[in-house]
Amino acid sequence: MSLVLPLTGASVTRSLVIEVSEDAYIVADVNDAADTYGLRDENYGDLEFVKAWYYWNVVVEEHTEEQEVEVDGEMVTEEVVVEEEVEREHYVSVVYLKFDLSQLEGREVDSVMLQLYARDVVLLTPRYVQTFLVASEWTEADITFNTAPGWGQTATATAVVYQADQWYGWDVTEDAIGETEAGQISFAIMLRDMTQASEEVVAFPSHESGENVSRLIITYTVPAGAVAWYWWLVGAVVIVALVGLAFFGGLRLKRQKPSA
Repeated sequence: MSLVLPLTGASVTRSLVIEVSEDAYIVADVNDAADTYGLRDENYGDLEFVKAWYYWNVVVEEHTEEQEVEVDGEMVTEEVVVEEEVEREHYVSVVYLKFDLSQLEGREVDSVMLQLYARDVVLLTPRYVQTFLVASEWTEADITFNTAPGWGQTATATAVVYQADQWYGWDVTEDAIGETEAGQISFAIMLRDMTQASEEVVAFPSHESGENVSRLIITYTVPAGAVAWYWWLVGAVVIVALVGLAFFGGLRLKRQKPSA
């Protein structure tokens, strides 16, 4: 029996999946600076979903005001009924995700895709969903709107979400490589656009749900030298195993008594 080891000078591309380690969402009524109902201190880190959502309540109110109008060629002052749109509640939620990057240490990373599974989608039209890099000094057990790390003006990546029950992807390669040394990375996820007098939501399974959880798909390159050493190691193990089988097989044959 002969054993041929693949010797190659080419590098190999491999993939790795890292599931979310912590996830939650935060909520605020952006029209209520006083936070009348305490939403900004609520924690939503133990549910089976996280959601990028808004509810923008706009009502039409009537009031009277005095206006000058022309009557029989003369200007007179009259009270007229005026309709005016008035903003009421404007609830907005933002998703926070955290990933452990310790498996990337020492790897030559080629690409990192953030993948989210849209569990529930209720939209007026296909919407841009944006990701923002944020600090990782938070935990799902106590994050609130008031304690959550802020996000910048520029999104890391944007994807169009249009229907439920499918995966969507965001290219976060640059951010992930930049955070590898820190050992973890966090993102804030939100709807880019909103429409007055409307409600829209995109919900994703949280890790508590146990299925279709948010994940990072990493591709990385194994250098040629590492590939060669790997196959030499495998070959050595196989050879040792074959020699052992032959040795012990020979001993068994010697111990057998000749048949009469």
